Amino acid sequence: RAGYLRNYLVLDAQYLDIGDTYTPARLPPEVYFSTNLLDYYGGSTTRYFELGRSAELSAEFFAGRTDTHIRLISLPKTPSSQIRYANVPLDLVGGNFRLDSGPYSAQVNLSRYRGNDPNFSLAVNTRSVGLRGPIGRINGRIEYFRADYPEIAGRPTATSGAVILEQTLGKYTPYLSLAFSDYLELNTGKNNSVAVGMAYSLETLTKLKGEVARIRTGADSFLFDSIPADRQVNVLTLSFSRIF
Repeated sequence: RAGYLRNYLVLDAQYLDIGDTYTPARLPPEVYFSTNLLDYYGGSTTRYFELGRSAELSAEFFAGRTDTHIRLISLPKTPSSQIRYANVPLDLVGGNFRLDSGPYSAQVNLSRYRGNDPNFSLAVNTRSVGLRGPIGRINGRIEYFRADYPEIAGRPTATSGAVILEQTLGKYTPYLSLAFSDYLELNTGKNNSVAVGMAYSLETLTKLKGEVARIRTGADSFLFDSIPADRQVNVLTLSFSRIF
């Protein structure tokens, strides 16, 4: 394939903009914060391997460039802090490996982003792992994301993860989400959240969703601007999704 493509950094990267394809009203931002790195111009090649009658392994290798914008805020964070967006073209190379067997899926993504702008040098190595499938009557999902910044002083590391459990009861699907993020030496502190929600299928291609999340921040948080340290925040999310 060649053209405007998508890097599958996370499990729902392919259908991220189509809310009817997944249950949560809002996918955990601790893991899905890097959505500006998903799309790129380039090419990819994929090889498929059949493993028995119901299992398939795919190995995709890709390269290209993403014209991303990185959100910057002047420090220290205050209500009057200036916010700007830096346009940072990044070269991308990587591989994505996925195993599908019936209702179960496992994915590993290895990506390297590197910028060539002398005014804003940036290199990011990312690794992500995702597992999804039923556990008895409950559908479960585990995701883990790690980013290394080798060219920043101290070589900081960002890690995040999430667990989502859901169960379909007719047209109703209640779910529980647990997530965390830990950005070492990046001055964005720690973050964790617990969320409970419900998705209701109005019809085959329409969903109504609601969620209440309890978010606890550390010294700082990338989810909020100018928030005091060690704060707990309640977030209500309502969502209506329809596929045409």
